[in-house]
Amino acid sequence: MNGAGGQLSLIADDAGDGPEDAARPNPDEPALSGRAGGRAGPVEPTDEQRAAIAARRRDAFLEAGAGTGKTTVLVERYCAAITEDEVEVEAILALTFTDRAAAEMRSRIRRELVARSRAARAAGATARADELIRAARATERAWVMTIHALCRRLLAAHPLAAGLDPRFRVLDAAEAVRLRDRAANAALDALLAAGDERVARAAAAYQPWRITAMAVDAHERLRSQGMSDPRLPAVVDPLHSPRAGEERRALTPAEIEAATGARAALERVLEGFHRRYEELKVERSALDFQDLELRALELLRGAPALAGRWRERFAHIMVDEFQDTNHAQWEIVRLLAEEHGNVTVVGDDDQSIYRFRNADLEVFRGERRAALASERRDVLPLRGNFRSLPSVLAAVNEVGRTLLDGFAELTAGRRAADRPGGIELLLTLDEGRGQDARRWDSDEIELDPPPSGSPPRVIAEARALAERLRELVDAGEAPRGEIVVLLRAFTHVDAYEEALGRAGLHPFVVGGRGYWTQQQVEDLVRLLGVVANPLDDEYLFGALACFASGVSPDALWLLRRAARDERGHDRHVWPVIEWRYAGGAEAGGDDPEPPRCDPAPLDEIPEADARRLERFCRVLASLRAEAPLLTIEELIERTMSAFRYDLGLLARDGGAGRMANVRKLMRLAREFEQNEGRDLAGFIALAAESTRRDEREGMAAVQAEGHDGVRVMTVHAAKGLQFPVVAVPDLGRALNAGHQRGDVLIGAARDGERGGSGARGGAAGEGDEAGDGDRDARRFGMRLAFPSASSLGLWELVELDAEESFDEAEEGCRLVYVAASRAEDRLILSGIHRPADLEPADEPRPSDTPLRRLLPALVARGWAGGDAAVTLPGPIPVEGDRRPPGAELRVRVSEPSPRRAAELVRRNPPPPEADPLAAATRPPPLLDAGSSAVPVGHLSYSALASYERCGYRFYVERVLGARESVAGHPPDAVAEDPSAAGEPPDDELADPGRGRALALGVGNAVHAALEWSARHGWQRPDPGSLELLLRREGLADERGARERARRLVEGWLDSDLRAELASPGARAEVPFVLGLGGTVVRGQIDLLVAGAAGVPTVVDYKTDALDGGTPRELASRYRAQREVYALAAGDERGARAIHVFLEAPGEPVIDELGRDELVAARRRLETLIERMRGDEFEPAAEPYEALCFGCPAAARLCPRPAWRPRR
Repeated sequence: MNGAGGQLSLIADDAGDGPEDAARPNPDEPALSGRAGGRAGPVEPTDEQRAAIAARRRDAFLEAGAGTGKTTVLVERYCAAITEDEVEVEAILALTFTDRAAAEMRSRIRRELVARSRAARAAGATARADELIRAARATERAWVMTIHALCRRLLAAHPLAAGLDPRFRVLDAAEAVRLRDRAANAALDALLAAGDERVARAAAAYQPWRITAMAVDAHERLRSQGMSDPRLPAVVDPLHSPRAGEERRALTPAEIEAATGARAALERVLEGFHRRYEELKVERSALDFQDLELRALELLRGAPALAGRWRERFAHIMVDEFQDTNHAQWEIVRLLAEEHGNVTVVGDDDQSIYRFRNADLEVFRGERRAALASERRDVLPLRGNFRSLPSVLAAVNEVGRTLLDGFAELTAGRRAADRPGGIELLLTLDEGRGQDARRWDSDEIELDPPPSGSPPRVIAEARALAERLRELVDAGEAPRGEIVVLLRAFTHVDAYEEALGRAGLHPFVVGGRGYWTQQQVEDLVRLLGVVANPLDDEYLFGALACFASGVSPDALWLLRRAARDERGHDRHVWPVIEWRYAGGAEAGGDDPEPPRCDPAPLDEIPEADARRLERFCRVLASLRAEAPLLTIEELIERTMSAFRYDLGLLARDGGAGRMANVRKLMRLAREFEQNEGRDLAGFIALAAESTRRDEREGMAAVQAEGHDGVRVMTVHAAKGLQFPVVAVPDLGRALNAGHQRGDVLIGAARDGERGGSGARGGAAGEGDEAGDGDRDARRFGMRLAFPSASSLGLWELVELDAEESFDEAEEGCRLVYVAASRAEDRLILSGIHRPADLEPADEPRPSDTPLRRLLPALVARGWAGGDAAVTLPGPIPVEGDRRPPGAELRVRVSEPSPRRAAELVRRNPPPPEADPLAAATRPPPLLDAGSSAVPVGHLSYSALASYERCGYRFYVERVLGARESVAGHPPDAVAEDPSAAGEPPDDELADPGRGRALALGVGNAVHAALEWSARHGWQRPDPGSLELLLRREGLADERGARERARRLVEGWLDSDLRAELASPGARAEVPFVLGLGGTVVRGQIDLLVAGAAGVPTVVDYKTDALDGGTPRELASRYRAQREVYALAAGDERGARAIHVFLEAPGEPVIDELGRDELVAARRRLETLIERMRGDEFEPAAEPYEALCFGCPAAARLCPRPAWRPRR
């Protein structure tokens, strides 16, 4: 293999930054249920895909639509470059949009190379097989990464040439915002202190916060256009920028003078801000993300010899998500591929949705125009969609035709299915203003609105959607765990979350927003604020009012009254509280002088509140004494523990998500301290400023896998994912709703005013350093503000604003299309409309809603309004050219009326299949009101069991954080198959921990198969489904894995115990939370069954290899697991815990635990936890190979290991 020759491949379709476990990531794979459509197992590529894979010898532009298998094409092209073009792995550069996408691509490439190696070995080509397996191993160091990771590696390889500290780091987004704010304020202060009159007048006219915001915004816009040293564009004398319908007028001399002065002031603040921001970054040896791009671009442009060496390094370059790149990124790629000669570009402009990350769709469109005009490049389509049923695809195509200019229809790769599917449009009528208009906010309509503040019409729409989703769940047509609601923005997410909860659909908001205003975050910030400074009355009252303290509002009012001097002036409250309820403990002495206050109101405070205040004083005194010795992260945890806040938090609904937000606060504190030092007051100020700015910090991530409820997420989070049932609401929201008028706008040059590809904005400053040579070609607009008059648009402000609004509306259309194209089996569109929306529009406007454009198209197809069915054209099949019969879109209209409102107000219990077991079999309450204060802690069952098996390994791995040692072969006990235990390691799989990985992979596949079977009346999974599960674990071609998995699954399904436990009340994969010894233990039960006598039965499948042992002997290792499961599911009558070793399903290990046994089990487990807290980490008394395999302590630290790594 060699690195000669060159090729550039840019692939763009639908990868994204949503949670991988939220949906199946591969459009070519069906669900385990075996629904019709999709593609199971190895299949031949379509003609389109085959052409895209083969186009490696000629320039080509590939347009890959949604769900067309572009990732498969990308992986095949990568592997073909190695196997057919003889290119080394290190000579291929693959750029992805996210780190997650990079990891997934690397994994798939490795699996494909391993599969090809096996095929070569089977054909007798041993040398070729060895070469391919070496390539598969080399993928661990392959150049598969994001563009920012590439830039970082470029700069790290040549720091001196780039003018950087070799130890530079990259700022995270939050720290970069803090530094920008600090730099902008410092720049303005310096200019004002220096007596700059123009800056002083501008600060008076705009207000200081506004002029600094203008400078920061201009700085970001200019740098996103490739300018490393931002300067405002050169302009002519000030011109009036008229609004629509206005005539341009001449400016008065005073306006000209004010405009010239304001622009000069902005220029000076911008220059000072940029200089100070660079200084702050240099002090920290840090770069922001834009620095990575600009510095890498400068490096490649400024050092031709160095750039040439990097060009020689790569024979192939692949870039994922090309439609979401910008000019600087594309210029970097061009510099690395300048002399190659074979360039292939792939993308889909209909899925470009990242303008807010400075993506510029004109880069993609400019390259497409160049490809169409060139005789050396082919333009190849990928339009065959294997994700959506034909009926769903008909609606997706209708959305595309209506909203997107130049939309190319997708063709259908899936077949129609027996599985329930369909397409629906739910309309909520609101006639808006007018005396007789029907509106949801009229006096006679009562919707029992939630506290979110959403308008009544939005509440009505959300509840109508939730009502329909509940109907589908009740009818068995859509399990609630397979439904996702996709929103363009989270503006009204609370209304949808409330509506889904009211309908009993157990909503889960993925990512969320408004992190800093979450109650638990605000509570802890207030508690920290009091630790830092008890004299801050705002934080003090907040801390006293939260449930950690529980002081009543009446007592707070009395405290405020008491903290007044003899003249009635308010004074600090803390000295009063400390004097009365802490005995002056912090001040010293037993009877300190009382503060100036009115003690009479204190006598009226109830005794219960007095005790709470006394406890608050004791805890606060302790925390203030400890605070100087603790990190901020440790102080947060200690504060929670001291006030028992963690226990109360976990006992509330949504406790896991609330605690995840607290853990995120601790992480943010750790990162703050790493960068800013141990500054508690600074961290509290950061939280306050983030809240004031309404930073869109996302909620802490909570594992969504197995969540039996409807998920709510943004379209951006869902990019690259797919779901059986997708609802796309809020289609009555304006397409340009995210557009905000700016005070300063800077646009790229018009076509023809600069060099490059001819696209608007072109490539950043070809031939100039970072594009600075194009400064004069950029366009500029500014709003002139007066202290006592209305503002005035200058230069090209109004025109640039209109362009921004238009671009925002275009992206709004693409967001709707991307959301609709996530659906596999059912698509539900929903929105608020007015009667006028049905009428054809003279011309589209940015302020249109999606429905304003969709509904006239439905009218043209015969819809006359109201509940009805509309026939949409069916998609053309991938293999064929005849359009099938049309698809029926069902339209339902919800009109405002008291009767309809009463229906939408109704609350529904959870659906039957999602109900917990009867009250008798529910887990005991998570926490008891009388629980004592304990340190906060979470334990998974696996952690507790790991500690019980070997406390020393638990300590080394989970406390010290040491990594596994896997040098050497795994012991027989963890081999994939006991019959193969004595065989030598397979040359094709050089992973030292192969046996353990095989065992885990088979176990995961078997558990997933049995979960599916339990949820489908114990149906037997077909071989293709089991093979698919093994493929997902990377084991489809492993010797023995398929047969072993089949034996284990069939063994359970054919067992007498399975038949005995067959019951409608059986539930698979049941998550639980158990309060145990002041610690929260979390886990998941494989199968939970309500027994005939009402005693719950817990079943746990074990895929362990018995290896000559008996189930009872091996079950002794899982005692803690049985006890935890029994405590989680049992009641006062006890529980039955069963371990089923699937190699011997006829020999289940059954433990009957009565009430006394449950009490004893709880005591034993709590003793384990206390030992853990007491730092008792003893090695296992009777170690065995499977226990010791991979332990980091086995080589030298452990006194009696049963296995040591091979040296």
